[in-house]
Amino acid sequence: MRILFGLIIVVGLTLVTSFSMSRYQVDLDAKITKYTDLVRKIPEKFGDWERVGTEKIPDYAVIELRIKDSEYWLYENTKTKALVSVSILVGATGRLGVHTPEICLSGDNKVARENRIEATFKTVLPNGQEVNNAFWRVAFDETGQPGVKRLFYYAMGTGSVWYAANDPRYDLARYPFMLKMQAESIMLDSEKEGEDTVYEFLAAFLPEIAKVFDGTNLD
Repeated sequence: MRILFGLIIVVGLTLVTSFSMSRYQVDLDAKITKYTDLVRKIPEKFGDWERVGTEKIPDYAVIELRIKDSEYWLYENTKTKALVSVSILVGATGRLGVHTPEICLSGDNKVARENRIEATFKTVLPNGQEVNNAFWRVAFDETGQPGVKRLFYYAMGTGSVWYAANDPRYDLARYPFMLKMQAESIMLDSEKEGEDTVYEFLAAFLPEIAKVFDGTNLD
């Protein structure tokens, strides 16, 4: 009788745990869908920048990263004609955090020119609060094209604030899911010292993103 009673308790606890986990996953999926929909509301034109191209994230990446259908956007500076590609993905923090340009491009035999460095941006939120956003910056030599580099900026964030986390899986574990932004551009070594197309783009882009996500909460 005691054994039977014990089995009933174990089965009952298993069912409760399974139900709780299923409910949690449903709630998490709903939040990820909500944020993915918000990403699509980011403006196609702001300041000197205009979206000139859209491309879907490949299906294999959607499955690997466990994200909703997402897109790469190509923006052009209407004055300089400079181009920047950017994507904003929404998904589980750990899964997104480990897929960095350094990891993903190493399989293509690309070599980083230097260790990644942190770049910061001051952004004023719609409520007037000023925040410091931090991104990792890293450049790679473009294969077969001497004097040409691919410049990346990437960060994890909430839409209003962005972090250059050393280990997103642990540093940002308080968030069940996050946004990941990655922006890149092709640049020439001959360009002027200090000229950085991606930095200029993000400085204009971040305030627009903050407006879209104003008042939202990842928790």
